[in-house]
Amino acid sequence: MLHAHFAVEGVYAQRIAEKLDIPLITTFHGFDATMTRRALVSSGKPAWINYVLHRKRLAQRGALFICVSEFIREKVLKLGFPAARTVVHYIGVDTRAILPSLERTSEPTVLHVARLVEKKGTTDLVTAFSRVLRSIPEAKLQIVGDGVLAVSLRQQVRRLDIEDSVRFLGAQPNSQVLALMAKAWVFCLPSVTAKSGDSEGLAIALLEAAASGLPIVATQHGSFGEAIKHEESGLLHPEHDVNGLTASLTLLLGDERARVEMGNRAREVVVNRFDLVKQSSILADMYESVR
Repeated sequence: MLHAHFAVEGVYAQRIAEKLDIPLITTFHGFDATMTRRALVSSGKPAWINYVLHRKRLAQRGALFICVSEFIREKVLKLGFPAARTVVHYIGVDTRAILPSLERTSEPTVLHVARLVEKKGTTDLVTAFSRVLRSIPEAKLQIVGDGVLAVSLRQQVRRLDIEDSVRFLGAQPNSQVLALMAKAWVFCLPSVTAKSGDSEGLAIALLEAAASGLPIVATQHGSFGEAIKHEESGLLHPEHDVNGLTASLTLLLGDERARVEMGNRAREVVVNRFDLVKQSSILADMYESVR
């Protein structure tokens, strides 16, 4: 069998699977389910245009379609994929290797791990953090990642005169990201729906942060509510709610007990629903089902 990640690749893999007479499983991760047809075509990317042109063929002939969340499954069904062959399977994280840390940094630190693109909401986070500094001037924001908004975000930080409190760390290997999670106080991912319709599936960085015992501040965006329960394992706000983000970050940075309790609950959820070994076993059963 073949397993294609992202439906854009699934369109190409389908022809190979047919020639080899083997089943194809395709996983939808995010943009392949949420971006508008117009945005995909106007991107000018041949692979994305090809996906739009041949998506119907994939829906008709693919053996199984895996969606990384219920939110993504709803989007995929609206595209015309068959409900009987479209299932939810959460991607897992290694909860045996990722453990809570008891040695957090001495500085109140917010960690943000994301590609620096519109849908990650980094612009809103920088604005919110500048307001957090009014109450907690010693706070720090660490931004891990790179992307098309890197320059504009640095300019935003300069305009807000908070350069001493914000560190742009660029793209980092997973080992370094996990090390930063072990030291941070709060993880923030205020994702939004991009103008193109592009939305998050279920961010792995968010799950890794939760496995690290970090409380989560995020938006009620896409699939996040499937992993984070508001006021139990994190704090969720509407998209672009800068005031809400400010209030939640200020609250958690100033309340160790709340951080620990929410972080512990966040890890419990990941262990129970997103553990890599459990999820890999379920995926293996899916492979067997299409043989």
